[in-house]
Amino acid sequence: MVDSSTYIQKLDEPSYFNEIKTNITDPTKLKKNEFDKFKTWSNKFKNTLGAKINPNSLRWVDLNHLKLIHLIGITYQSASLRAHIEALANILLAINKTKYKSLVRQLFKTGIDLQKDIQSDNDKSILTNTQNKNYVSFNDLELARNSLKELVITNPNNKKLNFQYLILAFNTLIPPLRLESLNLRIIRVKDDHYIDDSENYLMEIQKGKWVIIINKDKISNKYPSSIFKISKNIRGVTHGSLLNKIITESLDRFPRDFLLTGLTSNQPMHSSTYNTLLFDIFEPKNPTQNLIRKAYINHWHRAKINGSELSEGTLKEIALHMRHSVNTARSNYRKIDIDSD
Repeated sequence: MVDSSTYIQKLDEPSYFNEIKTNITDPTKLKKNEFDKFKTWSNKFKNTLGAKINPNSLRWVDLNHLKLIHLIGITYQSASLRAHIEALANILLAINKTKYKSLVRQLFKTGIDLQKDIQSDNDKSILTNTQNKNYVSFNDLELARNSLKELVITNPNNKKLNFQYLILAFNTLIPPLRLESLNLRIIRVKDDHYIDDSENYLMEIQKGKWVIIINKDKISNKYPSSIFKISKNIRGVTHGSLLNKIITESLDRFPRDFLLTGLTSNQPMHSSTYNTLLFDIFEPKNPTQNLIRKAYINHWHRAKINGSELSEGTLKEIALHMRHSVNTARSNYRKIDIDSD
């Protein structure tokens, strides 16, 4: 993404401005990012814009750009809002750069202000009011996991309790994934199954020993595929042998094709069901998977083992399993003065 302040300055440079391609009506002539945003708006706002949308023409954006700015403003937040605003600015230049030059300048100025707010929140590690209300600490997660363990022992055929226990085990005994756990296809030792590099797997490599294979997630265009042996522990942090046992017992009790499925089907669990199961555990709080990841990082970036904080190497191991960088963990996940662990 071009720095917005630089872009604003370049709009006043004749040599740069003259090179901007304009009078474009065909959306396929846009750059990929702008085209993707245009397709999103064409679908998302077709029932709320109050105007006819032709997904094969930029004409409707030209005629309804002020309404579109409003809809983008009330639909998106933070970094997503900035991305959509700046995509619209570039599309308006593509439609008529002379007509929209002044408006584009304002849109990019808005992008600059949004980025300042985003950076300020990252620097201060501020939770939003909603996140703060629904935040549960790593200790809360562990306590709930241990309570569910006892309930599962006394109610072994209760699938809901079993899945709730499995969810918390998967999020505390190893570094938590995003929601890739919802599409981890099970392959057991006895299975003869073709491995598709567009799918994610939980594979039994020996009886009762599992590996996680992530081929596709939100950052798979930046990060290569990952293979994690659950039994390979991060010293003092993970408990792979226990998680292997929990997974095996769950699959033996409720045979299925995915790690998590619907409570009444063999299809991958929907995110809404996943969120409902978490809500039922922590009611009235409703922690999301993103908040669970925040809680995990907040705990281990502060934790001490044998009186010493975790080494940079250990923090990198945690980050690797969570498929991001240590810097991302520090700036976007770790939050201060919220966790009493």
